[in-house]
Amino acid sequence: MINSYFGKADRARYDGHGKILNPIPLWMNDKYKQDLKRDIRQIEQQEREGFTSPKERATKMARKEKKADILRFIKESDPRNNSGFNKDCAKKAKDSVLEKIRYISPCLSANPKVPSEFDGAETNPQEEGNKSKNPCISLDTTEEVEEAKRANLRIAEIEGKPTVSRDDATRMVRLLAVALGVRVGYQAFRKRPILGRKGSQVGWSEEYSGNYEGVFDPNKVTIDRDEYERLKAAGEALAVKHTKKKPGKPWSCSEPGCGFEGTTKQKGMHIARHRKEAKRKKKELVTT
Repeated sequence: MINSYFGKADRARYDGHGKILNPIPLWMNDKYKQDLKRDIRQIEQQEREGFTSPKERATKMARKEKKADILRFIKESDPRNNSGFNKDCAKKAKDSVLEKIRYISPCLSANPKVPSEFDGAETNPQEEGNKSKNPCISLDTTEEVEEAKRANLRIAEIEGKPTVSRDDATRMVRLLAVALGVRVGYQAFRKRPILGRKGSQVGWSEEYSGNYEGVFDPNKVTIDRDEYERLKAAGEALAVKHTKKKPGKPWSCSEPGCGFEGTTKQKGMHIARHRKEAKRKKKELVTT
């Protein structure tokens, strides 16, 4: 059984008992591992080709051994290489905590081209910041508590329940996802919106519990057909409202001898053209 996802390489003294230096274990950092392997190869190549002087040999060999030890410690702490890694426990904790993160997070935008009508537009920035840093997600099962301890989360007791912040819970979910070989993007931590609903849609899983997937597909919809059509029409109308281009107001150029007539959307470019022409004429006068 794994006691911690952080090994000797993640600690201050490389002995398994020092202070953990980083919030993310090094076995998740592929670039760091690649850099270690590259440095070891370079030292070995320099030794083979005779580019290492006798004075430097001892120092470089010691450096190579230290990097090789760190690489070995990282491999030993990787749960993917450990038979004691309980995948069932990790999967249950990941899925349950991910749902809790989704519940308190703003919804994704229904359409990336539509401004933040759905994308947490009415959320309170101060409240969102508090959720990120302050304990707000309770750990209700034994699996969640055990995985939180292995991931070195800061667990606080609130109303008799172990609780963590949203940032710490997100870090644990990402760690478990990598250990389980599952891809988890930023969209996985946000609910999908319900078309036709305005506002941030934070914590909306009661009325439409499990239905936000079906709203987008009439073949999978699990709500009344009339309600589906109403939501669909409201969503389409909202998309048209934000994507429809508004025509500019009529505008005519007041420059003597110009006589250009257009709209206010053309005003800036037209005035810039006049200024450019005036600069050109002024430059010609100076040169002549």
